[in-house]
Amino acid sequence: MTPLTKIGITMGDPSGVGPEIIVKALREMSPEHRSACAVIGNLDLLKRADKLVEAGLAYVENIESASGGAVPVIHVATKGQEQIRDGELTAAGGEAAYQYVVRAVELALAGRIGVIVTAPLNKAAMHAAGHHFDGHTELLAHLTGAKSSFMLLASDKLCAVHVSSQCHPARDH
Repeated sequence: MTPLTKIGITMGDPSGVGPEIIVKALREMSPEHRSACAVIGNLDLLKRADKLVEAGLAYVENIESASGGAVPVIHVATKGQEQIRDGELTAAGGEAAYQYVVRAVELALAGRIGVIVTAPLNKAAMHAAGHHFDGHTELLAHLTGAKSSFMLLASDKLCAVHVSSQCHPARDH
């Protein structure tokens, strides 16, 4: 049997809904598929989300040997973690979200994960941390050196690529 491709899931802004969405999605997966994922973010905040939604999942910090439904986690420590609060926009949350994506790109480029899935980030929080990107699409292009990038939304019935980016109304693009 061919092993499943490792899916890297960035936690997004730790102050937002990303951690809870991830835990709920992982809870619904088969043990085999759950162990084929790797959450890239803060292990303590992920465990807190697990407790909040009563998922009861197991977590390990070794992505190569995860099995039995345990969720591999790439813990990314960031500055100002103690300033992160649920539902509050902070530069610390923006910095964390940025660093989770940076680590995911490093893992993908090194061949340790085959795909990146992103939980929501807060653009204003990321801007407050000094990272001025309009979102994941532009950030991923920057980190990989891509000359262009596109966002694809897909479902069983429809696939669509945006023809324009989401621009912040207060910024001149």
